[in-house]
Amino acid sequence: AGPSPIDLCTVGQVKAWLSSNGAAAAADGDDNNIQICITSAGLEWMLRTGNSPSDGVTNPTASPFVEPVSFGPEYYDGSGSTEQFLRHFPIRSVTVLQINSVQIPASTGWGSLGWTIAPHGRSIILRNGSNNASTPPGASFANYYWWDNTFTKGGPSNRLNIMAQYVAGFDATPPDITEACIEMVATNYRRRDWIDQASQSMAQGAGTVRYRDWELPPRVLKCMRRYARLAAV
Repeated sequence: AGPSPIDLCTVGQVKAWLSSNGAAAAADGDDNNIQICITSAGLEWMLRTGNSPSDGVTNPTASPFVEPVSFGPEYYDGSGSTEQFLRHFPIRSVTVLQINSVQIPASTGWGSLGWTIAPHGRSIILRNGSNNASTPPGASFANYYWWDNTFTKGGPSNRLNIMAQYVAGFDATPPDITEACIEMVATNYRRRDWIDQASQSMAQGAGTVRYRDWELPPRVLKCMRRYARLAAV
């Protein structure tokens, strides 16, 4: 197995981590097994943090932790305010945004109605403009401009009235995620010979072996929580 587009670290990084002196680890002949653990850890990150490119995808072909990825269409109930959080972040660009089936354009600045991406990259903010309608060149629909524009809440007969298609993700894997992935892989690799065996005691004619129920290391889980996406609506 070779490197995967969902990998969050490399075989070389894991081998250096496993080595006590920073030289090549003793696992030189086991690169394939390390690579399997790395890709498995990347998938674990994707699923635990809600980062699959679309709902129901269990073997994604790209990771927003590694590079920006296209998402959508996604549907939300309006927040009732001028700010709408999307499931994935950081938001890099918005392809389509609709409120109650009305196309919302990108704002060109203060006083220009439309959407803009919040500085923290987790939400879209609406700017208000003048009360008029215009039809873009070559289009058959009108962009409606109005004062007090908000992500209106959908009623009982108008649920999921916000639709968004957008691009979100990092240009490169954040270093804390890489470290957490290395730790996950190194821990699993070290356990391969005893498979969750916690202790072993031997007595004449008898012996006992205790096994441990493992969860991810607390530092890894804490890092995952920082990057968890909003739940799908």
